[in-house]
Amino acid sequence: MQMSSCVSLSASRPCSANETDATDLKTKIPNIEGIIQMLSDRLLKVEKAQVSHCPTIAFMTSLNHELSHVQSGVKLSFDNVIFNAGNAYSAFQGNFVAPKTGIYFLTYTITSTPRSAIIIRLLRNGVDIGQISHHDHSDYLKTTESILTQLTENDDVWLETEDVHHPDRTSIVNGRHNLESHFAGVLLYCD
Repeated sequence: MQMSSCVSLSASRPCSANETDATDLKTKIPNIEGIIQMLSDRLLKVEKAQVSHCPTIAFMTSLNHELSHVQSGVKLSFDNVIFNAGNAYSAFQGNFVAPKTGIYFLTYTITSTPRSAIIIRLLRNGVDIGQISHHDHSDYLKTTESILTQLTENDDVWLETEDVHHPDRTSIVNGRHNLESHFAGVLLYCD
C-alpha cells in the first residue's frame, strides 16, 4: 500500500480522505501530462514520416486515337490522362519520371490491328525492362505486360516501338472508351 502525504487544513485533525486523494492527484497529473505529451510527439513524428516519406504516385493513361502506319523508334505518347496523382506522367512527352525511389508496379496493354508486326518496348533510362511482341496475327491482338521494378528518383520510363516490319499495315488501336491500349503505374513502397 502506498502512503501519501498531505498537509492538513487544521493542525488539530489528521488529513481527510479527500485531502489525501487531492494530494495524490497533484503529484500524478504532471506525470500523466508528460506521458500524453510524449505520445503526442511520437504520433506526430509517425504521421509526418508517412506523409513526407511516401507520397501517392499513380497514373492511368490511354490513347485518344488510333496510331496508324507506326514506324520503329517512336515513343508512344498516351494522350488521354485518366488520372495522374503526383503529376509524374507527362502526356506531352509520353513518359513517367519517378518522383521517389521505391518499388513501382507498371503495366501496359497494346492492341494492334490484324496482320500487324510490331514490338513495343518498356524502357527505363533507355534500357529495356519489358517487351510486347505482335507478329502477323489474323485478328486484333490485345496483350498486357505488368512488371514490378525498383526505380530511383528521376528514372525516366516510357514505351517505344521497335522492329515494325510492315508500317503500312501496322496500327495500335484505342478502341471503345479509349482503353484498348493503355499505360499505368503506381508507387507501392518508398525506400
